[in-house]
Amino acid sequence: MARPRDPANSLYEAGPVRVVNRKPRGYRILWTEGKRQRERGANTLEGAKQIAHDEAARLWTEGGQLATADTTFAALVSAAIDPRHRDWTENWANRVERIARIHIIPRLGDLPARQITRQHLSAVLQGMALEGYSHDFMKHTRNVIKLAVDEGIQREVWDGSRNPLVGVTVPRSRTRVEDGRPDLAMVPTDNQVEELVIRMASDRPVYGVMATVAAYTGVRWGELSALTVASVDLEKKRLHVTRTCVESDGGRFQFRAPGKRNARAREVVLESHVSDVFRVWIADLDDDWEPGPHVDGGLPERLLLSTRNGNPFRRSARGKVFWRHASLIAGWPTDATWHYLRHYCATRWIRLGVEVPTVSMMLGHRQVSTTYNWYVNVDSQALERAAKTLEGDF
Repeated sequence: MARPRDPANSLYEAGPVRVVNRKPRGYRILWTEGKRQRERGANTLEGAKQIAHDEAARLWTEGGQLATADTTFAALVSAAIDPRHRDWTENWANRVERIARIHIIPRLGDLPARQITRQHLSAVLQGMALEGYSHDFMKHTRNVIKLAVDEGIQREVWDGSRNPLVGVTVPRSRTRVEDGRPDLAMVPTDNQVEELVIRMASDRPVYGVMATVAAYTGVRWGELSALTVASVDLEKKRLHVTRTCVESDGGRFQFRAPGKRNARAREVVLESHVSDVFRVWIADLDDDWEPGPHVDGGLPERLLLSTRNGNPFRRSARGKVFWRHASLIAGWPTDATWHYLRHYCATRWIRLGVEVPTVSMMLGHRQVSTTYNWYVNVDSQALERAAKTLEGDF
């Protein structure tokens, strides 16, 4: 199907149907049927989007337009992510729409879907890796692409044996070196982490607690989100890490045992200042807490850190808060993501003299060799200290 020509930029697309500005006010909805260009009007953008979806659905059902030889990949993407056909939360639907609009449609949208190959899809993810996007974000992008490919297979744009997504993997983010280890040159300093905690706490106290726990206990984001009041033993100064929180592609939350190959349940020793933060925070928690509406089964007892409506914090929301404050800290490494607070914690423990097997256990590494390979060589003064120790023995 040919796309109607119009000098104005598209504000929204639903398959072959576009929404553009109409002067002096309002919006135009444009599409082509056969050799004729069609047009409708709307006073609001939301109304125009709804009309665009309705017309795209009509074209689909009446003429099989999305199974023709000139069907664009953008048409499949728009049809696949239509929130009316998905059990998604509003936030998740908006996130998927942004991924499609910013990362997929500009790169692949005008190509006929039947010409899409594995190389095209891999190039999208490789380009995002070069731009520094995280592994998790690229994984979400691949999932959106998969929705479009599945839609195309269902509409017989491809047959199952020609699935172009087969063999397309999520590349490593450029914030990691080739063997998977963190780039220790990007680990923030003690002063930078202290400033981050202060800045985030001044924004909202819960943000300060999140940063403190991540930087001084080394828990991963999913583990942090799954912590409960019962996870904290203030008397023994221990943190029990037994669950992780998983955010599904539908925007819902599930709690389960740590499932990564390199993760396990464990106990973490709490330093006095971290224990004090927990004590004050727990004392101020409300007693009438209830699970949020987006929490699925497996919810443990009262969450330690949650939004006002009882849901765990989303990665996207945490990322915005984190970068808003980290970007204001002098010298903060530009590629040091939230996960680098965990790397900071590991290197700090080693600098303070904690034995590497103990560090490995508290980080949840299944193999001590992982901790040795990733963190032991971080201290440039290690050889000098070793020399002084050996000289003292003799």
